[in-house]
Amino acid sequence: MFQLIILFLFSFAVFIFISDNFKFSNNKFIFLLQKFVFYSLNFALIVLVGWMLYLGGGNISILGSIFLDSEDEAAEDSDDEGVESYKNKEKSPKEKDVVRVTENTKNDTYAFEMNKKIVDSAIEKGQELVVEGLKDVAPKLGVAAAAGKAAAEAIKHTGGRAPVPRLLTVGSAAFVTAAGTSLGLELGKAAT
Repeated sequence: MFQLIILFLFSFAVFIFISDNFKFSNNKFIFLLQKFVFYSLNFALIVLVGWMLYLGGGNISILGSIFLDSEDEAAEDSDDEGVESYKNKEKSPKEKDVVRVTENTKNDTYAFEMNKKIVDSAIEKGQELVVEGLKDVAPKLGVAAAAGKAAAEAIKHTGGRAPVPRLLTVGSAAFVTAAGTSLGLELGKAAT
């Protein structure tokens, strides 16, 4: 239920922003809600990108392993003449090599090797995360988006009414839309 309320508020703020021709609302409460939504979405996007780049989804450091920051640690076990192997000084938290890049100076080529277990685990866990998100969050997001759009349009069309009837109209439009959408989703699940 909490998820549904938060998603409703987010979609409501976005739809009001869109229906006002991409301008913030003149209503102080809606203005603050829109600012909060946009700032929190920007913050979440920055955190997500930083998490993906720095931590790599958990226990490995992708940035420290991919970039060849230190070229002074050439591999000593290389038998080929002209082949140098570079590793980073920065290690992942569990001291595992994620990526290894070798340079062949004879052919002017690079060889790029990745740990197969880590790639397979990331693909498997990524698929599980997407499936769980689609099963759990997507229906609630659909209900909240429909209710948010209905509430935004009700607010736009009841501009000259008194506050109490306006509140009742907006609340009932959002409630009826959310109830109808969730009922339709449940009937669709039962039919399949």
